[in-house]
Amino acid sequence: MAEPEQPSQSTLNQEWTQSYLGQSQPGPPNYGRPAPGKKKGSTLNMLLMVIFVALCGAFGYILYTNQKQTASRNAMNDLGQGVSTASGIRGHLVTRFEQGKTKYMLKIEPIDPRQADEFASVVGNPAKPMSITARVLDSSGFALCGKEILLPFDPAKVAAANATQARGRKADAALTGNLTQLQAQEHAREQGHDMFRDVYGDDGKVVALWAEGTLPCSPDQYARSDYWDLVTDLPLLGAQDQAANHSPSDSKPRAETERRRARFHTAKKGASTFYVEGDDHATAFESARGVLWVGPGRRFAIVRKSDQTTAAAWAEDDSLIHYKCDQHASCALSRAGSGPVVLARMNE
Repeated sequence: MAEPEQPSQSTLNQEWTQSYLGQSQPGPPNYGRPAPGKKKGSTLNMLLMVIFVALCGAFGYILYTNQKQTASRNAMNDLGQGVSTASGIRGHLVTRFEQGKTKYMLKIEPIDPRQADEFASVVGNPAKPMSITARVLDSSGFALCGKEILLPFDPAKVAAANATQARGRKADAALTGNLTQLQAQEHAREQGHDMFRDVYGDDGKVVALWAEGTLPCSPDQYARSDYWDLVTDLPLLGAQDQAANHSPSDSKPRAETERRRARFHTAKKGASTFYVEGDDHATAFESARGVLWVGPGRRFAIVRKSDQTTAAAWAEDDSLIHYKCDQHASCALSRAGSGPVVLARMNE
């Protein structure tokens, strides 16, 4: 039997070399190529940078929007005029949102300048406790907030005016006791309320009332405010004069005087652009005829069909309407505190 051939030394060396080189060995340095870990870190950093820039942009937009809204709220909001035809007075209300509160400025004066003397007498020396309530409303006529503002009342002045009618010590004592009670009641009434201040004219008479303070309106209510109205227990200006002018003793001479005065005023009216102007609440709208009813019995036929929708909305919201008509009964209607003007014919 032949013996197996023994591998030579060169063959062993070759096999050993191949076996050694076949094992996992560290390769040469990887110059010029990034390590796998560095690529992941670079992507993560880029993602964080994008997120940071997006957050900064969102924060800047929110800050800009808040500043813009704050500047808008802080601007003066002129709500225009409000009237009380039942008392013959009108007011002008201006509001401003500042430091989280709704500030207001309110001026009250007579609708008819010819009643200035009676206005001065009524508000300058009230015969009883009286007040005016200002209400802020949205575009639909919903009352958002309001405040009762008091007229200063001095029971001592009323007592002094009535003192001439008192006779005897018992009457004087009763008057004094009643005065003390009235003064205590008035002091309690004024606690925590805003008060009107008198505005005097050059002749020393009261020509207007002025008040300023804070309305209980939230930021959302202030943003929705559209117009305002007023409610008061002031007596009707001119009512005393009308009652005095109808005494039976001089009814015929006074009637003749009024007829002459009416003829005189009719002649003067022709020179004026408008012959009737006023304010009252819209009460109903007849869609079939296109007629808007304002107040207890005044009606306006809407001229333009496109304005009937606006007139119907006024009636639905019981809006305060300002009307202005010329000598031909052609009228311009507008809602208090609003811009659109509706053309109409009066009493047709």
